[in-house]
Order: sequence, then C-alpha cells, then structure tokens
Amino acid sequence: MHFELVEPVRQLFKDEVRQAGLQLGLPKEIVYRQPFPDPGLAVRILGEVTPERLRILRDADTIVQSEMEASDWYYRVWQSFAVLLPVQTVGVMGDQRTYDYTIALRIVESQDGMTADWVRLPYELLARISNRIVNEVKGVNRVVYDISTKPPSTIEWGEAVFGQSICDWLCRRSRSRSWGAPGCHSMSHSALANARHDASIPNPQDGSRQAAANNRLAACAPQVEVASAWANGWSQSCSGRCHRQARSSEVPAAPARVAS
Repeated sequence: MHFELVEPVRQLFKDEVRQAGLQLGLPKEIVYRQPFPDPGLAVRILGEVTPERLRILRDADTIVQSEMEASDWYYRVWQSFAVLLPVQTVGVMGDQRTYDYTIALRIVESQDGMTADWVRLPYELLARISNRIVNEVKGVNRVVYDISTKPPSTIEWGEAVFGQSICDWLCRRSRSRSWGAPGCHSMSHSALANARHDASIPNPQDGSRQAAANNRLAACAPQVEVASAWANGWSQSCSGRCHRQARSSEVPAAPARVAS
C-alpha cells in the first residue's frame, strides 16, 4: 500500500485541536466530545474482560453519560465515565443480600489532558447517578467516586504494562484463530510498534517487572507479527467503524497500551 500520510494537526495538543475545530466551524458536539480510549471499554475494566462484565460497564457508562448531558455538565468537564472494579462487596437488595461488583465514577476537569483534577459535582447529581446505576444495572451494588488528581493518578484506570495486557490478548487470539472477530479491529500496526518500544525502555523503579515484560514480548513474537500483518490490512476499512461500535460491541477490545 503506497500513499502519503498527511497529518495537519499532529503537532497540536488536544486543546489546540479543539480551537482549530472551532475556527473551522465544526459542530460543538464534535469539537467538545469527550476523549474515548482507542482500545474501547476494555481499558475501563480491571481484571478479566468478559461479555458479562462489558455489559455491566456499558450499562453503567450509559447512565453516567445521560445524566451528565441532562444536567448540562457533560461539556463542562474533560471526561466523565464509569470504571468496573474487580471488587465484589456485600449489599442488600430488598430482603436479600447480594454480592456484586463495584463501579467507580471518574469525572475530571483539564485543559489538555496532561494534568487533571476531579470535578466537584453537585451532591444531587452524584446521588442520582449512583442510585440509577445501583437500581438499573444488574450485577452492581456499590458506587464510589474517584477524587484523585493527575498526577499522581492517571485519568484512565487501565493497565499500562505490555507484558500483562496486549501480549496475553494476542496469544489468546492467535490460539483461537479468530483474528477476524470484531474485537480485534482496535489492534493497529502502530499500537504494536509502540508496545514493542515501551517494552524495550528500562524501568529503573521495577527491574523485575520490566524483565518480565521483555520475556513475554519475546515469547509472543510470532503472535505479534501475525497481528501486525492482520491489523495493517484491516486498519483502513475498520478503524472508523470500530470507533463507533466501541460502546456496543459484545466482543472484548484489545487491552490498553498506555493509560491517558
């Protein structure tokens, strides 16, 4: 495939891209749409990604977005979303005890995504979001609010270690020979190249973890090459559709490379 790639806004930060969009007269809904991670909702599920856990997160995230829009807070924040934690706690529903998952709300304000602060939402809005999630989303009995700033916390909660995420996903996909499944569409050639680069960077704070990542990368090298070739062929036809279907696909998307 021979072509010349033109990226007129490559050197701009996110807030500068939005200013360019306003100057071009793009609709507010496009310019101020909240950032959404390329790997899809999988980056917001801590632990194993399954169709059932995707359903829980998708339902909870839909409530968060609808309430933020209805209260006119959606365009006043940088990001607002739900995170599914691998934590099940005891609750009471009616006359019975439950043992269900916990949803964390992450709502932050920022100028460019490099730093962020948690938003002081009205208590009434937080209560409404929490009540709806607990009562409408089957499998959830607790909602917590993340009040961490960036730094030290990132905006997304997803795992950023290559050896623990992408490599495992590639190995499972290779063994199942299901490279054409919808969940694979978010894996791109550039993401794989970046992952290789990340695994090669020394980590002075945790040498054993870095060594493990490098070992797993080497063990999965054949799968990486297969995925790279596959993604390169699919990237042109599937990237747009994959982004639109990220919230609705029942097939888990690829794990995150780097949390924002």
